[in-house]
Amino acid sequence: MAENANESERFGHYRAVKVLQEACPVSLAQLKEPGVVRGALRRCRWPALQWADLEVLQREHGQRQIPLRFGRKPVNQTLWEGQCERLDDIPLGEFCSWLAGKEAASIPYLKEEWWGYCSYQHFEALFEDIEDCNRSSANFAELLEEQVSAPGAPTLWLGSKGARTPCHQ
Repeated sequence: MAENANESERFGHYRAVKVLQEACPVSLAQLKEPGVVRGALRRCRWPALQWADLEVLQREHGQRQIPLRFGRKPVNQTLWEGQCERLDDIPLGEFCSWLAGKEAASIPYLKEEWWGYCSYQHFEALFEDIEDCNRSSANFAELLEEQVSAPGAPTLWLGSKGARTPCHQ
């Protein structure tokens, strides 16, 4: 629950990041520097966590259609979205299969040679047939132990090793 004063790491472009253990001891609005909350997910009953298991995500939401972007390995530069190969209306389940290294008939890129991602799929669009648009599956208030009001909806970002965008390197 306390900050580990001896622990500082490099995350992305940030040189030193405050590493917090188990929970955020202060309001997020009070943080003056980037922070990583370690271990907070261990005590959370957040339904979306089960989607880290690709089989669960595939079983529950595999029929949903998503756009995908792909880039050739090795990654020696970060590509803008317009520089990537794009596939539209691919079943999420097919992408889960591809991520797991299995054959995916609608994806012509070999995982050994390409990285891929689906980015920022807004819950309101992706889960429009579910009463609360699956917002309850991403309950940030439970995760952060405070009420969070963020404009818009949670989003799904799912990618393979090496996948990155200019904002997420």
